[in-house]
Amino acid sequence: PMNKLNAQYALRDYEAVIESFKPVAEAMGLPDKLTPDSQNIIVFAYLAFVLNREGHPDFAKYAKVLDTYFAGKTSIDFKELLDLESGVIYSILKDETDTSFDWINRMVDLEIAANTLNSPIYDGLRDSSKFSETAKRMEALQSKYRAEIEAQLANPKPNWIVPE
Repeated sequence: PMNKLNAQYALRDYEAVIESFKPVAEAMGLPDKLTPDSQNIIVFAYLAFVLNREGHPDFAKYAKVLDTYFAGKTSIDFKELLDLESGVIYSILKDETDTSFDWINRMVDLEIAANTLNSPIYDGLRDSSKFSETAKRMEALQSKYRAEIEAQLANPKPNWIVPE
């Protein structure tokens, strides 16, 4: 199930996202007191994206964190999904469309493209011819995952717990 914050984001109600997340950001000391790493960089990236969309003055603080985290690095330097998704957002914020696709394709190449392309972060890329090509690659990967899961479910192993 989708929580309130995720629903607001999916509905592109960015002002509500900012208001909902404000107490959490304050409690965590964002962006100043938390050092970005591969587990939390996605929080900085999504917040930068939302703040940028709303023209919020705190955007610059989050953009600076992303600038520092990704300084001198490309998609090839990363292999974790959260880093790669954050790289997509970072590239979008810098208006580097081609680089955004480098990050997305890296996810697909590593077969970790768990995200669907329905996220609002991809709205600005949808009109690109590269987007439809990338979507096909991601859908093929998701179909592969689905087939593997269905095969496992069709042939449960003896140590699987099957409800009666």
